[in-house]
Amino acid sequence: MCHIKEFQNLIDKGALDQETWESFEDQFDDYELAKVYFAIDYLSLKPEDINETPGLLDDIFIYEDNLQETAIQLFDDLYLHEIPGHLHGYIDYEAFARDLEISGEYIEFQFNGVTYTAQAN
Repeated sequence: MCHIKEFQNLIDKGALDQETWESFEDQFDDYELAKVYFAIDYLSLKPEDINETPGLLDDIFIYEDNLQETAIQLFDDLYLHEIPGHLHGYIDYEAFARDLEISGEYIEFQFNGVTYTAQAN
């Protein structure tokens, strides 16, 4: 029996078998397992793709935070330096987070009791 309910759900849906899950659990840390879960459940990748494609998990970007906090981090990293300091208080981070979600670019999900946000493409 799988101790992480999200993987048990994948096993129950037939998207993953117990043996493959156990090999993933031995092979990856919790952060990487969250990437594996996202790849199988949200990107519809096959479990064998994860083992057979070198660097696949490196191409999946997830943040260990909710969408709102991830949006703040992304905005600050990408755009804040272009905005004069006296205008920083006017930035609508909630709207930016909403736009990321509505566009489908980022998805918030739960894995093993932790909230993650992933880049969907």
